Amino acid sequence: MKTPHLFPALVAALLTVGILAVGNYRIQQLVDREIYSLADNIFPQKTVGTAVQAAVFHRDDLLPIYGSSELKTQDTFSAKLFFKKHPIGFAVSPVGMDDTTSLAMLQKLASVGSGVRGKKVVVSLSPISYYGRDMVQIETFAGNFSALHAIDTIYSTSLSMELKRGIAARLKIYPSTMRNEMLLRMGVENLLENSPLSTGVYYLALPLGHLQSFVLRLQDRWETYLYVRGLSNTEPTQATDPPEAARTLDWTAIQAASRKESLERTNNNPYGFEKDYWLEYKDKLTNSETALTKGDFAFYSETSAEWTDLDLLLRTLNELGAKSLILSTPLMGQYYDSRGINAEYRSVFYDKLTRIANRHNVPLRCFRERDRDVDFVIDQWGHLNSRGWVYYDQALVDFYNGTLR
Repeated sequence: MKTPHLFPALVAALLTVGILAVGNYRIQQLVDREIYSLADNIFPQKTVGTAVQAAVFHRDDLLPIYGSSELKTQDTFSAKLFFKKHPIGFAVSPVGMDDTTSLAMLQKLASVGSGVRGKKVVVSLSPISYYGRDMVQIETFAGNFSALHAIDTIYSTSLSMELKRGIAARLKIYPSTMRNEMLLRMGVENLLENSPLSTGVYYLALPLGHLQSFVLRLQDRWETYLYVRGLSNTEPTQATDPPEAARTLDWTAIQAASRKESLERTNNNPYGFEKDYWLEYKDKLTNSETALTKGDFAFYSETSAEWTDLDLLLRTLNELGAKSLILSTPLMGQYYDSRGINAEYRSVFYDKLTRIANRHNVPLRCFRERDRDVDFVIDQWGHLNSRGWVYYDQALVDFYNGTLR
């Protein structure tokens, strides 16, 4: 009798929780129903959220690919479009934005968490991140930052404390992304301090971290719901049905067609640059003061922090129990030869990448044997030409079918 408002407050709280639970369930049903059209697209909420990424892992006929701007291409031989024209029994789900790094990728996967266990996942790397000047800038990392993914990573119960401390050390160098995230900042600081007291505080904050994740996930699902509702106004080209059954592909003919298209796109220079790109950047690419030098290449390929982030990414994939494949484009060997960055220098990148993949027992296709091909990539950023995409497509089919060698 002394607390007459307690019962109505309790009822209101239970009703609120019930409404949220029902709404969350209905939105997830909608996402599951539209998963093939959502998997087919790259859109901001898919990239910074978790609802769609998690739903993709529920389908064995969808193969998630995490990468950067190379996944956004509309090349007819790109995996997204190629497997529509040549049904192979599965479809790909690209996830990534411009300048997405290994540190951003690992947070996306950590946010999916246990949903990754036992599932196939492909990571596409951009080699220039490992040897270009200061490629991982604070601004570019901030552009890929997701508070949901960061909170889920730092307060993950699927990752070891040792791994989370390594991730925290890398997040620490991007303080602007944590400026307005008190719980995230506190979790990072307590992990790095690594004392009995800080560890105790970390575990006390763990439920709060999960509560913030719950709130952010509700927001993610609502934003995804709004996107799905808006799909009805788009052109009727969305993939709404499961992929068709696998067919036998004539890879020889496909390679020939892709090679012809690739060479036509790059026939105004001897290095393999896309024609318009070459016309716009020729002076910068050939100027000794602005082009990458062998000294720069040697220094950055040995010291780039992206190697640390790749190591953390592969550790994350292994601790989550994923079945992983790493894809990387080759370097533009013909062009780098002209800059004095010969095969011996370039082997530093390939060798280091191979060692890290082997250390974590993750299969790697870096197409080192195609280093001097002029029809694999169209610029030094690692964007694939048509023939390069066909090599990727073949690797994806072999990985999906368990025949990758």
